[in-house]
Amino acid sequence: MKKTLSVLIAAIMILSLVSAFAVTASAAWDGTSSVPFEGEGTAAKPYIIASAENLKDLQKQVDEGNDFEGSYFTQTADIDLGGKEWTPIGTSAKPFSGVYDGLGHKITGLYITKEDTNAIGLFGYITSGWSGQAGIMNLEVSGEFIFEELTKDTGLGGVVGWVYKDGSDGFKRTQLINITSNVNITVKATAKQPRFGAVFGYVFDSDVTNVVNNGNIDYKGSANSRVGGITGQTNRTTYTGCVNNGNIKVEMTNPNETTNVSAHVGGICGMTTYKIVDLYTIYDGCINNGSIDVSVQTGKIYLGGISGATYSSGADLYLELKNCLNNGSLKGEQKDLTVTNAPAYVGGISAKVGNGYSYVHDCVNNTTDIISICGIGDYSGGIVSMWEKRDDNTVTIKDCLTLSDRISTTEPKLNEVKAPEEGCEISALAAQLTPKVDAIKAAIKPVADAEINGFPGAPEETTPEVTTAEETTPEVTADQTEPEATGEVTTPEATQPSTPVTTAPEPAKKGCGSSAAVGAVAIIAICASAFTRRKED
Repeated sequence: MKKTLSVLIAAIMILSLVSAFAVTASAAWDGTSSVPFEGEGTAAKPYIIASAENLKDLQKQVDEGNDFEGSYFTQTADIDLGGKEWTPIGTSAKPFSGVYDGLGHKITGLYITKEDTNAIGLFGYITSGWSGQAGIMNLEVSGEFIFEELTKDTGLGGVVGWVYKDGSDGFKRTQLINITSNVNITVKATAKQPRFGAVFGYVFDSDVTNVVNNGNIDYKGSANSRVGGITGQTNRTTYTGCVNNGNIKVEMTNPNETTNVSAHVGGICGMTTYKIVDLYTIYDGCINNGSIDVSVQTGKIYLGGISGATYSSGADLYLELKNCLNNGSLKGEQKDLTVTNAPAYVGGISAKVGNGYSYVHDCVNNTTDIISICGIGDYSGGIVSMWEKRDDNTVTIKDCLTLSDRISTTEPKLNEVKAPEEGCEISALAAQLTPKVDAIKAAIKPVADAEINGFPGAPEETTPEVTTAEETTPEVTADQTEPEATGEVTTPEATQPSTPVTTAPEPAKKGCGSSAAVGAVAIIAICASAFTRRKED
Protein backbone atom coordinates (compact mmCIF):
# COMPACT_ATOMS: atom_id res chain seq x y z
CA MET A 1 0.00 0.00 0.00
CA LYS A 2 2.83 2.35 0.90
CA LYS A 3 4.56 1.56 -2.39
CA THR A 4 1.37 2.25 -4.27
CA LEU A 5 0.94 5.58 -2.50
CA SER A 6 4.50 6.60 -3.24
CA VAL A 7 4.02 5.80 -6.92
CA LEU A 8 0.88 7.94 -7.02
CA ILE A 9 2.65 10.84 -5.32
CA ALA A 10 5.53 10.59 -7.76
CA ALA A 11 3.12 10.55 -10.69
CA ILE A 12 1.34 13.64 -9.40
CA MET A 13 4.64 15.49 -9.00
CA ILE A 14 5.73 14.55 -12.51
CA LEU A 15 2.40 15.62 -13.96
CA SER A 16 2.68 18.95 -12.11
CA LEU A 17 6.08 19.56 -13.63
CA VAL A 18 4.84 18.62 -17.11
CA SER A 19 1.83 20.89 -16.69
CA ALA A 20 4.02 23.78 -15.60
CA PHE A 21 6.29 23.20 -18.60
CA ALA A 22 3.32 23.14 -20.97
CA VAL A 23 1.99 26.43 -19.55
CA THR A 24 5.42 28.02 -19.83
CA ALA A 25 5.84 26.77 -23.40
CA SER A 26 2.52 28.24 -24.52
CA ALA A 27 2.62 31.44 -22.46
CA ALA A 28 1.71 34.61 -24.33
CA TRP A 29 4.48 36.94 -25.42
CA ASP A 30 4.97 39.84 -23.01
CA GLY A 31 5.64 42.35 -25.77
CA THR A 32 9.28 43.00 -24.93
CA SER A 33 11.31 39.81 -24.44
CA SER A 34 13.41 38.45 -27.29
CA VAL A 35 15.12 35.13 -27.95
CA PRO A 36 17.98 34.80 -30.47
CA PHE A 37 16.99 32.91 -33.61
CA GLU A 38 18.92 29.92 -34.92
CA GLY A 39 20.27 29.13 -38.38
CA GLU A 40 23.02 30.31 -40.70
CA GLY A 41 21.11 32.76 -42.90
CA THR A 42 21.83 30.97 -46.17
CA ALA A 43 19.22 29.85 -48.67
CA ALA A 44 19.94 26.24 -47.69
CA LYS A 45 20.09 26.89 -43.93
CA PRO A 46 18.06 30.05 -43.26
CA TYR A 47 17.62 31.79 -39.95
CA ILE A 48 14.60 30.31 -38.14
CA ILE A 49 11.77 32.49 -36.80
CA ALA A 50 9.59 30.21 -34.65
CA SER A 51 8.15 32.56 -32.02
CA ALA A 52 7.25 36.14 -31.18
CA GLU A 53 10.49 36.29 -29.20
CA ASN A 54 12.48 35.36 -32.32
CA LEU A 55 10.65 38.01 -34.34
CA LYS A 56 11.39 40.60 -31.67
CA ASP A 57 15.06 39.62 -31.78
CA LEU A 58 15.05 40.29 -35.54
CA GLN A 59 13.56 43.72 -34.90
CA LYS A 60 16.20 44.49 -32.26
CA GLN A 61 19.12 43.38 -34.42
CA VAL A 62 17.93 45.47 -37.37
CA ASP A 63 17.47 48.43 -35.04
CA GLU A 64 21.08 47.94 -33.92
CA GLY A 65 22.29 48.27 -37.51
CA ASN A 66 22.32 44.75 -38.94
CA ASP A 67 20.44 44.98 -42.25
CA PHE A 68 20.87 41.24 -43.08
CA GLU A 69 21.58 41.99 -46.72
CA GLY A 70 21.65 38.71 -48.66
CA SER A 71 20.35 36.71 -45.67
CA TYR A 72 17.35 34.37 -45.62
CA PHE A 73 14.73 33.88 -42.91
CA THR A 74 12.09 31.16 -42.60
CA GLN A 75 9.05 31.28 -40.30
CA THR A 76 8.29 27.76 -39.04
CA ALA A 77 5.12 28.29 -36.97
CA ASP A 78 2.17 30.62 -36.55
CA ILE A 79 3.08 33.58 -34.32
CA ASP A 80 0.70 35.52 -32.06
CA LEU A 81 1.94 38.98 -31.06
CA GLY A 82 -0.91 39.17 -28.57
CA GLY A 83 -2.04 42.72 -29.30
CA LYS A 84 1.09 44.13 -27.64
CA GLU A 85 2.47 47.40 -29.05
CA TRP A 86 4.78 46.43 -31.92
CA THR A 87 7.90 48.27 -33.07
CA PRO A 88 8.30 47.95 -36.88
CA ILE A 89 11.28 46.03 -38.24
CA GLY A 90 13.55 48.56 -39.95
CA THR A 91 13.69 52.34 -40.40
CA SER A 92 14.91 54.57 -43.24
CA ALA A 93 18.29 54.86 -41.52
CA LYS A 94 18.44 51.16 -40.57
CA PRO A 95 16.41 49.13 -43.08
CA PHE A 96 15.87 45.39 -43.40
CA SER A 97 17.49 44.00 -46.57
CA GLY A 98 16.96 40.26 -46.22
CA VAL A 99 14.45 37.73 -47.52
CA TYR A 100 11.63 36.67 -45.17
CA ASP A 101 9.68 33.52 -46.13
CA GLY A 102 6.60 32.83 -43.99
CA LEU A 103 6.06 29.37 -45.54
CA GLY A 104 2.32 30.03 -45.47
CA HIS A 105 2.26 30.71 -41.71
CA LYS A 106 0.40 33.52 -39.96
CA ILE A 107 1.36 36.44 -37.75
CA THR A 108 -1.64 37.56 -35.69
CA GLY A 109 -2.23 40.14 -32.98
CA LEU A 110 -0.18 42.87 -34.71
CA TYR A 111 -1.01 46.14 -32.96
CA ILE A 112 0.51 49.61 -33.50
CA THR A 113 -0.63 52.96 -32.07
CA LYS A 114 2.67 54.84 -31.68
CA GLU A 115 4.33 56.94 -34.38
CA ASP A 116 7.94 56.27 -33.39
CA THR A 117 9.04 56.26 -37.05
CA ASN A 118 7.76 57.44 -40.41
CA ALA A 119 7.73 53.83 -41.67
CA ILE A 120 4.93 51.86 -40.01
CA GLY A 121 3.99 48.21 -40.48
CA LEU A 122 5.04 44.75 -39.35
CA PHE A 123 8.17 45.69 -41.27
CA GLY A 124 8.85 49.41 -41.25
CA TYR A 125 11.43 49.84 -44.01
CA ILE A 126 12.74 47.33 -46.56
CA THR A 127 15.32 47.98 -49.25
CA SER A 128 17.15 45.61 -51.61
CA GLY A 129 20.90 45.75 -51.50
CA TRP A 130 23.46 45.53 -54.28
CA SER A 131 24.68 42.06 -53.32
CA GLY A 132 21.38 40.52 -52.27
CA GLN A 133 17.66 40.71 -52.90
CA ALA A 134 15.15 41.74 -50.25
CA GLY A 135 11.57 40.63 -49.96
CA ILE A 136 8.69 38.97 -48.14
CA MET A 137 6.77 35.92 -49.30
CA ASN A 138 4.17 33.34 -48.24
CA LEU A 139 2.86 35.20 -45.19
CA GLU A 140 -0.52 36.17 -43.71
CA VAL A 141 -0.67 39.08 -41.25
CA SER A 142 -3.63 40.10 -39.05
CA GLY A 143 -4.00 42.98 -36.63
CA GLU A 144 -5.04 46.58 -36.09
CA PHE A 145 -3.45 50.03 -36.33
CA ILE A 146 -5.09 52.97 -34.52
CA PHE A 147 -3.62 56.48 -34.60
CA GLU A 148 -5.09 59.61 -33.06
CA GLU A 149 -2.77 61.74 -35.21
CA LEU A 150 0.18 61.22 -37.53
CA THR A 151 2.67 64.09 -37.62
CA LYS A 152 5.31 62.78 -40.09
CA ASP A 153 5.41 62.11 -43.84
CA THR A 154 4.36 58.59 -43.09
CA GLY A 155 4.48 55.42 -45.16
CA LEU A 156 2.01 53.08 -43.48
CA GLY A 157 1.00 49.55 -44.46
CA GLY A 158 -0.27 46.50 -42.66
CA VAL A 159 2.77 44.46 -43.73
CA VAL A 160 5.39 47.05 -44.80
CA GLY A 161 5.49 50.84 -44.43
CA TRP A 162 8.21 51.66 -47.01
CA VAL A 163 9.70 49.48 -49.76
CA TYR A 164 12.36 51.55 -51.45
CA LYS A 165 15.38 51.30 -53.72
CA ASP A 166 16.25 54.07 -56.15
CA GLY A 167 16.57 52.66 -59.67
CA SER A 168 20.09 52.26 -61.01
CA ASP A 169 22.17 49.72 -62.92
CA GLY A 170 22.81 46.55 -60.93
CA PHE A 171 20.20 47.00 -58.24
CA LYS A 172 17.86 44.14 -57.31
CA ARG A 173 14.11 44.67 -57.24
CA THR A 174 12.32 43.86 -54.01
CA GLN A 175 9.99 40.85 -54.21
CA LEU A 176 6.63 40.82 -52.39
CA ILE A 177 4.91 37.51 -53.13
CA ASN A 178 1.91 35.53 -51.82
CA ILE A 179 0.97 37.87 -48.98
CA THR A 180 -2.42 38.28 -47.30
CA SER A 181 -3.17 41.22 -45.01
CA ASN A 182 -6.08 41.29 -42.55
CA VAL A 183 -5.01 44.52 -40.84
CA ASN A 184 -7.62 47.19 -40.12
CA ILE A 185 -6.25 50.75 -40.15
CA THR A 186 -7.85 53.74 -38.42
CA VAL A 187 -6.26 57.20 -38.59
CA LYS A 188 -8.16 60.09 -37.03
CA ALA A 189 -5.95 63.01 -38.09
CA THR A 190 -2.81 63.88 -40.06
CA ALA A 191 -0.55 66.91 -40.13
CA LYS A 192 1.59 65.94 -43.16
CA GLN A 193 1.12 64.00 -46.38
CA PRO A 194 0.61 60.31 -45.63
CA ARG A 195 0.85 57.28 -47.90
CA PHE A 196 -1.50 54.60 -46.59
CA GLY A 197 -1.90 51.14 -48.02
CA ALA A 198 -3.75 48.30 -46.39
CA VAL A 199 -0.71 46.12 -47.19
CA PHE A 200 2.11 48.51 -48.20
CA GLY A 201 2.50 52.24 -47.69
CA TYR A 202 5.08 53.24 -50.30
CA VAL A 203 6.51 50.81 -52.90
CA PHE A 204 9.38 51.55 -55.32
CA ASP A 205 11.17 49.27 -57.78
CA SER A 206 9.43 46.04 -56.81
CA ASP A 207 7.45 43.07 -58.06
CA VAL A 208 4.19 42.61 -56.15
CA THR A 209 2.56 39.25 -56.91
CA ASN A 210 -0.54 37.48 -55.51
CA VAL A 211 -1.14 39.96 -52.71
CA VAL A 212 -4.60 40.03 -51.09
CA ASN A 213 -6.06 42.59 -48.69
CA ASN A 214 -9.05 41.90 -46.45
CA GLY A 215 -8.55 44.83 -44.06
CA ASN A 216 -10.42 48.14 -44.01
CA ILE A 217 -9.05 51.70 -43.95
CA ASP A 218 -10.85 54.51 -42.13
CA TYR A 219 -8.98 57.79 -42.52
CA LYS A 220 -9.68 61.36 -41.50
CA GLY A 221 -7.15 64.10 -42.21
CA SER A 222 -6.31 67.58 -43.40
CA ALA A 223 -3.25 66.95 -45.60
CA ASN A 224 -2.85 65.76 -49.19
CA SER A 225 -2.93 61.99 -49.14
CA ARG A 226 -2.48 58.81 -51.16
CA VAL A 227 -4.46 55.75 -50.09
CA GLY A 228 -4.81 52.30 -51.64
CA GLY A 229 -6.27 48.88 -50.95
CA ILE A 230 -2.84 47.35 -51.59
CA THR A 231 -0.41 50.33 -51.77
CA GLY A 232 -0.70 54.03 -51.01
CA GLN A 233 1.86 55.28 -53.53
CA THR A 234 4.04 53.44 -56.01
CA ASN A 235 6.76 53.94 -58.59
CA ARG A 236 8.40 51.61 -61.14
CA THR A 237 6.58 48.54 -59.82
CA THR A 238 4.66 45.62 -61.34
CA TYR A 239 1.46 44.40 -59.65
CA THR A 240 0.28 40.95 -60.78
CA GLY A 241 -2.77 39.08 -59.50
CA CYS A 242 -3.47 41.42 -56.58
CA VAL A 243 -6.93 41.58 -54.95
CA ASN A 244 -8.46 44.16 -52.63
CA ASN A 245 -11.48 43.01 -50.61
CA GLY A 246 -11.30 45.81 -48.04
CA ASN A 247 -13.42 48.96 -47.83
CA ILE A 248 -11.81 52.39 -47.83
CA LYS A 249 -13.34 55.51 -46.29
CA VAL A 250 -11.64 58.89 -46.45
CA GLU A 251 -12.89 62.19 -44.99
CA MET A 252 -10.73 65.25 -45.49
CA THR A 253 -11.06 68.77 -44.16
CA ASN A 254 -9.04 71.86 -45.05
CA PRO A 255 -6.29 73.05 -42.71
CA ASN A 256 -7.32 76.67 -43.33
CA GLU A 257 -9.57 78.77 -45.55
CA THR A 258 -7.03 79.27 -48.33
CA THR A 259 -5.46 75.80 -48.62
CA ASN A 260 -7.19 73.06 -50.56
CA VAL A 261 -6.44 69.38 -50.04
CA SER A 262 -6.29 66.60 -52.60
CA ALA A 263 -7.04 62.90 -52.31
CA HIS A 264 -5.53 60.17 -54.50
CA VAL A 265 -7.26 56.88 -53.81
CA GLY A 266 -7.35 53.52 -55.59
CA GLY A 267 -8.59 50.00 -54.99
CA ILE A 268 -5.07 48.74 -55.66
CA CYS A 269 -2.95 51.92 -55.47
CA GLY A 270 -3.68 55.58 -54.73
CA MET A 271 -0.95 57.26 -56.77
CA THR A 272 1.45 56.12 -59.50
CA THR A 273 4.45 58.40 -59.92
CA TYR A 274 7.17 59.02 -62.51
CA LYS A 275 9.55 56.59 -64.16
CA ILE A 276 13.34 56.60 -64.07
CA VAL A 277 15.86 54.64 -66.21
CA ASP A 278 13.12 53.07 -68.33
CA LEU A 279 11.33 51.45 -65.41
CA TYR A 280 7.57 51.78 -65.26
CA THR A 281 4.46 50.61 -63.44
CA ILE A 282 2.12 47.85 -64.59
CA TYR A 283 -1.13 46.56 -63.09
CA ASP A 284 -1.89 43.12 -64.54
CA GLY A 285 -4.84 40.93 -63.54
CA CYS A 286 -5.74 42.96 -60.45
CA ILE A 287 -9.22 43.04 -58.88
CA ASN A 288 -10.97 45.50 -56.57
CA ASN A 289 -13.99 44.20 -54.65
CA GLY A 290 -14.00 46.89 -51.96
CA SER A 291 -16.24 49.93 -51.72
CA ILE A 292 -14.42 53.25 -51.73
CA ASP A 293 -15.94 56.48 -50.41
CA VAL A 294 -13.94 59.73 -50.52
CA SER A 295 -15.13 63.14 -49.38
CA VAL A 296 -13.16 66.40 -49.36
CA GLN A 297 -14.28 69.71 -47.90
CA THR A 298 -12.58 71.68 -50.70
CA GLY A 299 -10.07 70.16 -53.12
CA LYS A 300 -9.54 67.66 -55.91
CA ILE A 301 -10.37 63.97 -55.75
CA TYR A 302 -8.74 61.29 -57.91
CA LEU A 303 -10.52 58.01 -57.24
CA GLY A 304 -10.11 54.83 -59.31
CA GLY A 305 -11.19 51.24 -58.90
CA ILE A 306 -7.63 50.08 -59.58
CA SER A 307 -5.40 53.18 -59.76
CA GLY A 308 -6.17 56.61 -58.36
CA ALA A 309 -4.05 58.91 -60.50
CA THR A 310 -0.70 59.45 -62.14
CA TYR A 311 1.82 62.12 -61.30
CA SER A 312 5.05 63.00 -63.09
CA SER A 313 7.61 65.66 -62.26
CA GLY A 314 10.15 66.27 -65.00
CA ALA A 315 10.01 62.72 -66.37
CA ASP A 316 7.60 60.87 -68.63
CA LEU A 317 5.46 58.28 -66.90
CA TYR A 318 4.72 54.90 -68.41
CA LEU A 319 1.62 53.25 -67.01
CA GLU A 320 -0.15 50.10 -68.17
CA LEU A 321 -3.39 48.68 -66.76
CA LYS A 322 -4.44 45.39 -68.31
CA ASN A 323 -6.81 42.53 -67.50
CA CYS A 324 -8.07 44.38 -64.41
CA LEU A 325 -11.55 44.21 -62.89
CA ASN A 326 -13.49 46.56 -60.62
CA ASN A 327 -16.51 45.22 -58.72
CA GLY A 328 -16.61 47.86 -55.98
CA SER A 329 -18.78 50.96 -55.69
CA LEU A 330 -16.91 54.27 -55.99
CA LYS A 331 -17.98 57.67 -54.69
CA GLY A 332 -16.05 60.95 -54.71
CA GLU A 333 -17.69 64.02 -53.20
CA GLN A 334 -16.45 67.56 -52.87
CA LYS A 335 -18.55 69.00 -50.05
CA ASP A 336 -18.44 72.68 -51.05
CA LEU A 337 -20.33 72.75 -54.34
CA THR A 338 -19.68 76.47 -54.83
CA VAL A 339 -16.04 75.73 -55.68
CA THR A 340 -15.68 75.21 -59.44
CA ASN A 341 -11.95 74.48 -59.73
CA ALA A 342 -11.94 71.29 -57.68
CA PRO A 343 -13.35 68.36 -59.66
CA ALA A 344 -13.99 64.88 -58.30
CA TYR A 345 -12.49 62.52 -60.90
CA VAL A 346 -13.95 59.03 -60.39
CA GLY A 347 -13.06 56.19 -62.81
CA GLY A 348 -13.98 52.53 -62.73
CA ILE A 349 -10.39 51.51 -63.51
CA SER A 350 -8.40 54.74 -63.08
CA ALA A 351 -9.26 58.31 -62.14
CA LYS A 352 -6.58 59.84 -64.35
CA VAL A 353 -4.14 58.62 -66.97
CA GLY A 354 -1.60 60.61 -68.95
CA ASN A 355 1.46 62.76 -68.23
CA GLY A 356 3.32 60.34 -70.47
CA TYR A 357 2.48 57.00 -72.00
CA SER A 358 -0.69 55.37 -70.65
CA TYR A 359 -2.17 52.16 -71.97
CA VAL A 360 -5.44 50.81 -70.54
CA HIS A 361 -6.72 47.64 -72.21
CA ASP A 362 -8.79 44.50 -71.64
CA CYS A 363 -10.20 45.89 -68.39
CA VAL A 364 -13.76 45.56 -67.03
CA ASN A 365 -15.77 47.79 -64.75
CA ASN A 366 -18.52 45.55 -63.38
CA THR A 367 -20.60 48.15 -61.51
CA THR A 368 -22.85 51.09 -62.33
CA ASP A 369 -22.27 52.60 -58.88
CA ILE A 370 -19.69 55.25 -59.83
CA ILE A 371 -20.52 58.69 -58.44
CA SER A 372 -18.81 62.08 -58.80
CA ILE A 373 -20.19 65.05 -56.87
CA CYS A 374 -18.53 68.44 -57.34
CA GLY A 375 -19.31 72.03 -58.19
CA ILE A 376 -18.52 71.66 -61.90
CA GLY A 377 -20.64 68.63 -62.75
CA ASP A 378 -20.23 64.90 -63.10
CA TYR A 379 -16.68 63.68 -63.74
CA SER A 380 -17.25 59.92 -63.61
CA GLY A 381 -16.23 57.34 -66.21
CA GLY A 382 -16.65 53.60 -66.39
CA ILE A 383 -13.00 53.04 -67.34
CA VAL A 384 -11.25 56.38 -66.65
CA SER A 385 -12.47 59.77 -65.58
CA MET A 386 -9.83 62.08 -67.02
CA TRP A 387 -7.13 61.40 -69.60
CA GLU A 388 -4.43 63.90 -70.44
CA LYS A 389 -2.34 63.90 -73.58
CA ARG A 390 0.60 66.24 -73.95
CA ASP A 391 3.22 66.79 -76.63
CA ASP A 392 3.96 63.51 -78.43
CA ASN A 393 2.96 61.28 -75.53
CA THR A 394 0.13 58.82 -76.06
CA VAL A 395 -2.95 57.62 -74.23
CA THR A 396 -4.74 54.48 -75.37
CA ILE A 397 -7.95 53.05 -73.91
CA LYS A 398 -8.67 49.85 -75.80
CA ASP A 399 -10.92 46.78 -75.67
CA CYS A 400 -12.51 47.64 -72.32
CA LEU A 401 -16.04 46.96 -71.04
CA THR A 402 -18.12 48.84 -68.50
CA LEU A 403 -21.58 48.75 -66.99
CA SER A 404 -21.60 52.52 -66.43
CA ASP A 405 -23.00 54.99 -68.93
CA ARG A 406 -19.71 56.08 -70.53
CA ILE A 407 -16.11 55.01 -70.98
CA SER A 408 -14.43 58.23 -69.88
CA THR A 409 -14.91 61.85 -68.89
CA THR A 410 -12.50 64.43 -70.28
CA GLU A 411 -11.78 67.98 -69.31
CA PRO A 412 -12.07 70.24 -72.40
CA LYS A 413 -9.53 72.76 -71.12
CA LEU A 414 -6.83 70.08 -71.07
CA ASN A 415 -7.93 67.86 -73.92
CA GLU A 416 -8.70 68.99 -77.44
CA VAL A 417 -8.30 65.52 -78.92
CA LYS A 418 -11.08 62.96 -78.85
CA ALA A 419 -10.66 60.37 -76.10
CA PRO A 420 -8.79 57.36 -77.52
CA GLU A 421 -11.47 54.75 -76.91
CA GLU A 422 -10.83 51.90 -79.34
CA GLY A 423 -12.94 48.77 -79.29
CA CYS A 424 -14.51 49.69 -75.95
CA GLU A 425 -18.13 48.96 -75.12
CA ILE A 426 -20.73 50.28 -72.71
CA SER A 427 -22.96 47.37 -71.79
CA ALA A 428 -26.18 47.40 -69.80
CA LEU A 429 -26.25 43.60 -69.61
CA ALA A 430 -24.05 41.94 -67.03
CA ALA A 431 -24.24 38.73 -69.05
CA GLN A 432 -22.23 40.38 -71.82
CA LEU A 433 -19.42 41.06 -69.35
CA THR A 434 -19.41 37.61 -67.75
CA PRO A 435 -16.87 35.89 -70.05
CA LYS A 436 -14.35 38.70 -69.59
CA VAL A 437 -14.96 38.90 -65.83
CA ASP A 438 -14.52 35.14 -65.50
CA ALA A 439 -11.30 35.26 -67.49
CA ILE A 440 -9.83 37.92 -65.20
CA LYS A 441 -10.87 36.04 -62.06
CA ALA A 442 -9.40 32.83 -63.45
CA ALA A 443 -6.03 34.56 -63.70
CA ILE A 444 -6.00 34.99 -59.92
CA LYS A 445 -4.88 31.52 -58.86
CA PRO A 446 -4.25 30.13 -55.37
CA VAL A 447 -0.61 29.58 -54.57
CA ALA A 448 0.50 26.09 -55.59
CA ASP A 449 2.42 23.99 -53.09
CA ALA A 450 5.39 23.95 -55.45
CA GLU A 451 5.61 27.74 -55.30
CA ILE A 452 5.88 27.99 -51.53
CA ASN A 453 9.65 27.66 -51.28
CA GLY A 454 10.62 29.54 -54.41
CA PHE A 455 11.99 33.07 -54.60
CA PRO A 456 12.95 34.72 -57.90
CA GLY A 457 16.66 35.07 -58.28
CA ALA A 458 17.49 33.17 -55.08
CA PRO A 459 20.64 31.05 -55.34
CA GLU A 460 20.42 27.37 -54.49
CA GLU A 461 22.81 27.96 -51.65
CA THR A 462 24.55 31.06 -50.49
CA THR A 463 26.59 32.21 -47.56
CA PRO A 464 25.76 35.89 -47.26
CA GLU A 465 27.96 38.28 -45.43
CA VAL A 466 25.89 39.72 -42.61
CA THR A 467 26.18 43.48 -42.21
CA THR A 468 27.01 44.57 -38.69
CA ALA A 469 26.23 47.84 -36.96
CA GLU A 470 29.73 49.09 -37.77
CA GLU A 471 29.27 48.48 -41.49
CA THR A 472 27.51 50.77 -43.89
CA THR A 473 23.78 51.14 -43.53
CA PRO A 474 21.78 52.90 -46.26
CA GLU A 475 20.05 55.98 -45.02
CA VAL A 476 17.09 57.12 -47.05
CA THR A 477 14.75 59.72 -45.71
CA ALA A 478 11.14 60.34 -46.58
CA ASP A 479 12.09 63.66 -48.13
CA GLN A 480 14.53 61.99 -50.52
CA THR A 481 11.96 59.51 -51.75
CA GLU A 482 8.99 61.84 -51.82
CA PRO A 483 7.92 63.25 -55.15
CA GLU A 484 5.60 66.18 -54.99
CA ALA A 485 2.08 64.86 -55.15
CA THR A 486 -1.23 64.89 -53.44
CA GLY A 487 -3.97 62.48 -52.51
CA GLU A 488 -6.54 61.33 -49.97
CA VAL A 489 -8.82 58.31 -49.62
CA THR A 490 -12.21 57.37 -48.23
CA THR A 491 -13.59 54.18 -46.80
CA PRO A 492 -17.24 53.57 -47.69
CA GLU A 493 -19.82 51.66 -45.77
CA ALA A 494 -20.77 49.39 -48.63
CA THR A 495 -20.19 45.66 -48.41
CA GLN A 496 -17.64 44.05 -50.63
CA PRO A 497 -18.74 41.81 -53.51
CA SER A 498 -17.67 38.20 -53.37
CA THR A 499 -14.59 37.21 -55.33
CA PRO A 500 -12.17 34.35 -54.73
CA VAL A 501 -9.37 35.42 -52.43
CA THR A 502 -5.87 34.19 -53.05
CA THR A 503 -4.06 33.05 -49.93
CA ALA A 504 -0.98 30.96 -49.43
CA PRO A 505 -1.72 27.37 -48.36
CA GLU A 506 -0.97 26.66 -44.76
CA PRO A 507 1.47 23.77 -44.24
CA ALA A 508 1.32 21.53 -41.22
CA LYS A 509 2.73 23.18 -38.14
CA LYS A 510 4.74 21.91 -35.21
CA GLY A 511 4.82 23.38 -31.75
CA CYS A 512 6.40 22.63 -28.41
CA GLY A 513 2.95 22.76 -26.81
CA SER A 514 1.91 19.64 -28.70
CA SER A 515 5.17 17.94 -27.73
CA ALA A 516 4.51 18.69 -24.08
CA ALA A 517 1.03 17.23 -24.38
CA VAL A 518 2.39 14.03 -25.94
CA GLY A 519 4.96 13.82 -23.17
CA ALA A 520 2.29 14.23 -20.51
CA VAL A 521 0.19 11.45 -22.04
CA ALA A 522 3.22 9.17 -22.14
CA ILE A 523 4.05 9.84 -18.48
CA ILE A 524 0.44 9.23 -17.43
CA ALA A 525 0.49 5.92 -19.28
CA ILE A 526 3.75 4.88 -17.56
CA CYS A 527 2.43 5.84 -14.13
CA ALA A 528 -0.86 4.04 -14.70
CA SER A 529 0.98 0.93 -15.78
CA ALA A 530 3.21 1.03 -12.68
CA PHE A 531 0.19 1.50 -10.44
CA THR A 532 -1.55 -1.51 -12.02
CA ARG A 533 1.53 -3.69 -11.59
CA ARG A 534 1.87 -2.66 -7.91
CA LYS A 535 -1.77 -3.44 -7.27
CA GLU A 536 -1.40 -6.88 -8.86
CA ASP A 537 1.70 -7.56 -6.77
